[in-house]
Amino acid sequence: DLGTFLADHAVDRILVHAGVVGWRGRAMLFPATSQGGKSTMVEYLVRHGAEYYSDEYAAIDPVGRVHPWPRWLSLRQPGGKVRRVRPTRPGQDPLPIGLVLLTRYQEGAHFTPEVVAAGAGVLEVLAHTVAARTRPQEALPFLREAVSQALIWRGTRGDVSALAPRLFNLWT
Repeated sequence: DLGTFLADHAVDRILVHAGVVGWRGRAMLFPATSQGGKSTMVEYLVRHGAEYYSDEYAAIDPVGRVHPWPRWLSLRQPGGKVRRVRPTRPGQDPLPIGLVLLTRYQEGAHFTPEVVAAGAGVLEVLAHTVAARTRPQEALPFLREAVSQALIWRGTRGDVSALAPRLFNLWT
């Protein structure tokens, strides 16, 4: 409840319900609903070298950079039990967003991304923005700035282990 309150009332940040990792000076943003695979993506990528920023909220400032939202990862286990994991490799500095990944998990799916235009990407990210219901006029400029230079992909994905190499090779 406290996180939701902060997300809705933040003054100098807009919070997007998303997982975030840092990789080579840029942020990868994974907007999704609860149980949408954010924590699974974040945990896997951090375990393989990315920096941990959040598995709950992307805290975006007015110039579009993502700030760390440190908390323990919440990984759902079979049967619905949640395992809390202390993240390793925490990110420290705000990062520009390099990738927005609009995806959902489907067992056995092969990820074939569709590139999404920035305007459509802003609207899709807005759907995951806590303040969008109460302060959309404040949220839109933050999001527009945040995704203006980002690659935006949409598509159904299978296991994160098959997708991760493509993500890590974006900025080689």
